[in-house]
Amino acid sequence: MLQRDKEFPHLPFPLKIKGHARLYGGGKAPDQEKLNKENRQVHAQNLTRSARNIVEAWTGRRLSRDLGRLPPLPKGVPLLLQVEPDTDLEFLRSSFKFEVVSEQEDGFVIVSSEDLDLTAFLQKVEDFTKEKWGTGTTAKIYGLHDDPQRLDRILSDSLRDKWPTISDDKIYVFDIGVECLGTISFSELDDRKKDETDEQYQARRLRWEARRKEAHEAWDEIKIKREEEIESFVNAYKAWLRQL
Repeated sequence: MLQRDKEFPHLPFPLKIKGHARLYGGGKAPDQEKLNKENRQVHAQNLTRSARNIVEAWTGRRLSRDLGRLPPLPKGVPLLLQVEPDTDLEFLRSSFKFEVVSEQEDGFVIVSSEDLDLTAFLQKVEDFTKEKWGTGTTAKIYGLHDDPQRLDRILSDSLRDKWPTISDDKIYVFDIGVECLGTISFSELDDRKKDETDEQYQARRLRWEARRKEAHEAWDEIKIKREEEIESFVNAYKAWLRQL
């Protein structure tokens, strides 16, 4: 039986709270992003090929589980993306409807897509080649990577070493964390503007509080749904689940 660790340095934070400079001129785009825009066809082909390979692999995996009468996987396609380190990841939610699961310091981001065929993403990539409005953020995604690389970034070092040898006749204890933000983003209330009246600020504040309430209600719904999915999955394997 594996012992429960007291610290979890291998678990990346799903969200980083930090300040961003207000660059009114838009700032200077990273070299790779500029290169992707200069070579739209090549960049789009690489993303399209990777996305289709991932869809094909996960379709086969789900079919295999169905044929083997194994518990169905939760709906969603996990993806490992590469972006510029320290990039604001809001564009992944707003432009691509990806759920950000974890962000790592080297620019790799684990996301999930409810669109099992990645149809919307592939359309966005195609529109990127035609320079359609609103598709420029495609250049910010440097690449999509295969499942083994994604798994390496989820598991701790000790668990990754044991992963190939895990057997059904032993008992293991795991600590797991589940992302529950979905594709819902929510920013803090901006400070009062100098030319803003009391009435204008109060009205903006009330609108912000309403959005905050809606966001928290949606997050609670996601949390409940995923707790039920995990419990169902764990029970199917006759395991035990204890919430901390």
